Amino acid sequence: GPRSTRLRRAVARLSIASTASDETRGAAQVDAALVALALKDIRRRSRVDLSGNARAKARLGAAAEACKRSLSGGTQAQIAVEAEGADHFVTVSRASLEDLARPLCAAVRSVARAALRAADACSPGEASALEGARCVREVLLSGGGCRMPCVQAALAAEL
Repeated sequence: GPRSTRLRRAVARLSIASTASDETRGAAQVDAALVALALKDIRRRSRVDLSGNARAKARLGAAAEACKRSLSGGTQAQIAVEAEGADHFVTVSRASLEDLARPLCAAVRSVARAALRAADACSPGEASALEGARCVREVLLSGGGCRMPCVQAALAAEL
């Protein structure tokens, strides 16, 4: 006949020691900077000013977000938009993206320091130097910008 088995599973206890955020910085600012870069490049190369074209800017925003995701795993990506009867392409390198994301990376480091202070904790590298301090074993990032390698590197440098 049918059997019923009861399983007990031990779940690791997690506790949130602190949270910190900076609502003024995020992936949306990086997207906006990519759109500005694309508008400037299109204006320079094609002599077309799309800054007043709301539809073209909206399409550039979507293309910039896709470009940012592509650059998380690659070294070059394109932002492409069709506007005013022509196709416009802008090639973006990961180095250019990281330059645009520098304010976000600085904010990530600042937020990480604030969270460590609020938790009265130390980073793993400091564990041997600080007797009795709680050491952070894991940090969880949220948001679209946390995929970017420069953001992950900024956090790793802080920890």
